[in-house]
Amino acid sequence: GAGPGPPPAAQFEAAATPPAQTPPAEQVLHSLSCPQCAGPLSVRAGRRILLCGHCGVRVLNSGEDGVSYWLFPQTVDRIRALSIAGRWLSDYPGVAPGARDAPLREARLVHVPIWEHKALVAGWEFGTKLRTRTYLVQGDEKWDEHLELAVEEESFQEPHLQERRYFQQGCDLASLEATRPRFSGRELLLPLLAGEVDPSSTVYEPQGDPEAVAAKGRTIASTPFSGAAEPHTRMLVLRESVSLLYYPLWLVDYRVGDSAYRVVVDARTGTVNSAEAPAARRRRGPVLAAKIAALLVVAALAAWLALAWPSGRMPSILLAVIVCVAAFLLVSRSPSGGKVEYHEPFSS
Repeated sequence: GAGPGPPPAAQFEAAATPPAQTPPAEQVLHSLSCPQCAGPLSVRAGRRILLCGHCGVRVLNSGEDGVSYWLFPQTVDRIRALSIAGRWLSDYPGVAPGARDAPLREARLVHVPIWEHKALVAGWEFGTKLRTRTYLVQGDEKWDEHLELAVEEESFQEPHLQERRYFQQGCDLASLEATRPRFSGRELLLPLLAGEVDPSSTVYEPQGDPEAVAAKGRTIASTPFSGAAEPHTRMLVLRESVSLLYYPLWLVDYRVGDSAYRVVVDARTGTVNSAEAPAARRRRGPVLAAKIAALLVVAALAAWLALAWPSGRMPSILLAVIVCVAAFLLVSRSPSGGKVEYHEPFSS
């Protein structure tokens, strides 16, 4: 894979100085929409930085490849990143005592590229799909009322006009021991310009082809919305764009004995993206097994109540699901293999 290095020089060219006088209207090349508020933008020859007249955001005029470059603002400095990593080591369960006060001295700032395909999709769907409905059923006795679930097939007709986004990693985040940060693409973004990236940061060169990203994003954007098995559908992509989003992360490295570990801190939100640490030697295996067994007994009891008590079926099923999820989280959070690992939920 491509190693770390600066993006192409064209991405960091300074904006050309605008002319002293406003050029005549006939020099307008074409019109664009602001990516933040969809307000009108006018592109004129020789101008790389555009100003939205509606929201005031600066927009970088992309080159011939049609890709625009954006930067997530950095809000966490090196000192705070070290503090966040130290707090994680101090508070996270299962970490070995020798790692909780490990000296943290090395922190590197990196900007990782993430592809974004944005499409405005319009169309319609119709067909049939299955829905689960709840009915109140009256029994033989007056007091015998209970809820029953039924799966029914019903027809639907749904028009659509929606913006859909597809994100793809632009570098190997696994090699950095990180996961894709959580964001929706609607957060505040800055045009990627010279001088706006910390000079001490490592900016990773993007991997991948913008045309391939656009093709995959277009396919995903045209996927039916309804979730029906075989709907009749017609989707049109009215407008699309491909962007590279550069996200800041702090890589905090430390050592415990002869082993090296890392905590990845999100430089935008101040949360821990991923982390690893040596696990405590004294594993509480029997205690963990007893907790899991107790949770499974409660889940089995809830399932039995759902069968034997029709009027309380839904609460019993809900209780069984919650207990099973708790047992799964207990197992997944327990240290295994001599190492504790953490990855930000719902990130990748």
